[in-house]
Amino acid sequence: KGRRPEEGVPPRARFPQIMVSFGPPIHRPDGEDERLARGEWVVCDRFTDASYAYQGAARGVPDDVIGFLEDCVQRELRPDLTVYLDLDPAIGRRRIADREQDRLEQEQLAFFEAVRSGYLARAASEPYFRTVDASGTVEQVRADMQLVINDFLDEVYTV
Repeated sequence: KGRRPEEGVPPRARFPQIMVSFGPPIHRPDGEDERLARGEWVVCDRFTDASYAYQGAARGVPDDVIGFLEDCVQRELRPDLTVYLDLDPAIGRRRIADREQDRLEQEQLAFFEAVRSGYLARAASEPYFRTVDASGTVEQVRADMQLVINDFLDEVYTV
């Protein structure tokens, strides 16, 4: 189970914990800079926004610490589009109830409510965020995602 940082412990003292916590969400894939320099698209299943939601909102790492690490690792790089699939955590819990759950999936419902709040806060503050209601069927969610992506592509390629 995840631990909240100790009260009064400065971020520098928590740095190893923070770096371990960031793992893939703040990691930049190999070759990403070269692909972007060639004008290619890079698609990620998560980005630094996951760190703001999971480590920030749910685990208590201050946003300024996450922002500092984001600036160090990502520099000025930010997504052009983030599609957030929003789902009430209680519904998500029911959807996975009949299968074996990993360590993260075994967290308490309050943890996932905090994660969701973190994502919704990012969605409200970042212009590249688009939120899709994920409570429908797979087909409905896929169709809604396609609309969001098509709208984005129309914006990008509008002359």
